[in-house]
Amino acid sequence: MTVQFLLATVIRWAGLAALATLVGSLVVDVLVLPREPSEVGAVRGRLRRVGVICLIVLAGTTAGELVTRAQTMAGGDLAAALPAMWYRRRPGRADSSASRSASSGRRATGRSPCSAGSCGASPGSPGCACWR
Repeated sequence: MTVQFLLATVIRWAGLAALATLVGSLVVDVLVLPREPSEVGAVRGRLRRVGVICLIVLAGTTAGELVTRAQTMAGGDLAAALPAMWYRRRPGRADSSASRSASSGRRATGRSPCSAGSCGASPGSPGCACWR
């Protein structure tokens, strides 16, 4: 087991536990506790604190998921993770440095990279149709 795998597992389980606790606290507050504020005011306050803590944990685990997925896209390099996620993504298609053929300089699609801007865009830019 790698550290990256363990970290991703902990992040996912923490997010699941926070979500289940948040939903459970909302259900108890709305469906179980009576509406009279004098009887259960302290309990509602504790449930709200638990809900706020769960929202903070959910926000943290969401950010952690984003970083771990970006790190996976970058091939394990954390320093290149976020730029790889923002600049090398293609919706609906896997795009990584492993999909390029090192020997021929071509992508897995078989199209050659734009060498002279023949598509009208600058070579290598996101608008370059030769890389799609």
